Amino acid sequence: MFASVTGAVPAATVPPVNPVLEELIRTGLSPTPDGGTVPLQSNVPADEAEFLADVVRGLEPARTLEVGLAMGCSALVLCDAIAGTPGARHVAIDPRQNARPLWAGIGLHNLDRAGFTPFVEFHEQPSHRALARFEA
Repeated sequence: MFASVTGAVPAATVPPVNPVLEELIRTGLSPTPDGGTVPLQSNVPADEAEFLADVVRGLEPARTLEVGLAMGCSALVLCDAIAGTPGARHVAIDPRQNARPLWAGIGLHNLDRAGFTPFVEFHEQPSHRALARFEA
């Protein structure tokens, strides 16, 4: 479990980390949608995940946006931090999330394993195209 890095929230009141994120960081491996495992890569380190979670919880947003999903570690942190917020929504943009052999859907798979799929909005396209749609 992560302790509070910023000191803004006493460790005793920090919500527990989602078990999927804890497993990924502890083992250094990620399950794949096809039942295999691969080494964890392009992930946020544990101390940065703690800091990010503290900042997001402190800001209390209902919506978050992330460009680049990879294996989903940052998204797990963000979703964990907003999960109790009414109307919570996490937008993830990644044109290569389902590309093989690169990410092969692993980030989406980890979000699904964690139970966050209902409030994740995924856009499989370049960020300049996806973001332009939000402006319209």
